[in-house]
Amino acid sequence: MESFFFGVDLQRYRDTLLASGLHRVDVSSGLVYLDTSVAVDAVLRLNDRDRMVMMVFVRQGQIVIAGDDVDERIAAGHIGMYTSRQQAWSIAFEQAEGFVLLVADFFLKRYLESTTGVLERFSAMMEEGGVLFRVALQPLDALSLYLIDRITHAPSDEPMRALRGEHRVVELLVHRFGMYDFPPEDLAPDALVLVSRAKAILEREFVDPPTIERLAHRCATNTTKLKKLFKRVYHTTLYGYVQRLRMEEANLLLRQERLSIGEVARRVGYHHQGHFSRLFYETYGIYPKTLK
Repeated sequence: MESFFFGVDLQRYRDTLLASGLHRVDVSSGLVYLDTSVAVDAVLRLNDRDRMVMMVFVRQGQIVIAGDDVDERIAAGHIGMYTSRQQAWSIAFEQAEGFVLLVADFFLKRYLESTTGVLERFSAMMEEGGVLFRVALQPLDALSLYLIDRITHAPSDEPMRALRGEHRVVELLVHRFGMYDFPPEDLAPDALVLVSRAKAILEREFVDPPTIERLAHRCATNTTKLKKLFKRVYHTTLYGYVQRLRMEEANLLLRQERLSIGEVARRVGYHHQGHFSRLFYETYGIYPKTLK
């Protein structure tokens, strides 16, 4: 088996046309992306020994990952995240416009910090998982699209293009990794059921959420226990999770050009545009006006 990440001239930022409209870009060692800005039909086959994380962003059509015991279909408007090792499969663009980011394990290992962090969990999944393991399938969000645009539309004569490209890809990785939660391994099953129930209620009602007292009553527990368990599992407060849900929904709504920033703010539960804009900036490091 060959390596997907080696054997390529990495002395410079390299852009290779694989098929009509489909590019492979080697940003740096261990960091590669596939991109098309038009709907294409193309197939890339991998017969590879590398461990990697793969993120698949589909704007139009669908992308299919197929192989022995592998059949993953990511439809338009979705992001699929996977870990993989010893690949023998293919990535097929079916009238698809999308972006596929492939990150080698040795790239991520530069940033390992502890034994329980998000990157450490992904590293463990790469070690333990099979040919392809689906971590999550989520809706496409506006901030991811914005960051991908920054990655793929860098001028060809940009100074320090490879360094800037790697920095932009890391921004995207930070954003996407930050949207996944891993419950503690020693959490009791009934406690996980409790916080999962609270989480589901907030996901449905984040625009006008219940008070903490009302939420605890609906989950058949008390406020102290609910707040403590929720913080332990999701690493944020109940209020912080509501804010996160509102920001994620705002991300999607900001892609709709007919909506003003004030209208987006009201749709996600904020009455004051200025307050919404400040929270959005604190969350993503960019103002809604800039994102639009």
